[in-house]
Amino acid sequence: MSPAERPHRRLIAAFAAALCLVLPVSACGSRARLSKAEYERRVNDLGNRFSSTLRTVFSSPQLKNPSSLKQAADVIRKGADVIRHAADDLDGLNPPPAADHAHGLLVGGFKQFADDLDGFADDAQAGNLSKMSQFDQAVSTESLPSMMKIKQASDELKALGYQIGAGPGG
Repeated sequence: MSPAERPHRRLIAAFAAALCLVLPVSACGSRARLSKAEYERRVNDLGNRFSSTLRTVFSSPQLKNPSSLKQAADVIRKGADVIRHAADDLDGLNPPPAADHAHGLLVGGFKQFADDLDGFADDAQAGNLSKMSQFDQAVSTESLPSMMKIKQASDELKALGYQIGAGPGG
């Protein structure tokens, strides 16, 4: 081995040793549980993003102008993507043990709501004003199963003493 190769090999060996220390922890999915306060903060941040996205989607000029439903479908799909990313972010949190059940409901509710928005976008794309109106009504009354799941999770967290936002619709 040439002298020029030695530092390179030492760097690779050091990197491999570091990986051996880090990989077992991350491969097992071991992550520290969040404190109640930190979990509360992060859930509220994600809830604010969710509410803001709903306001943006449902106040979009493309949704209020039936002649541009194809554009509306694009806006709705973008909203669904934001919600889906929020669900993924939420799914990455490790809540305090007492919040595990509610956390699972919350993650599932966000994911399901993103799927609901995709269906709404499909209805907009197809110009199905009747189904769009039904969906809008279900969102307004928070009667979609996904929204009811989010509300149930929020209620469970509140019963555990968490200070969680106003609910799925804002």
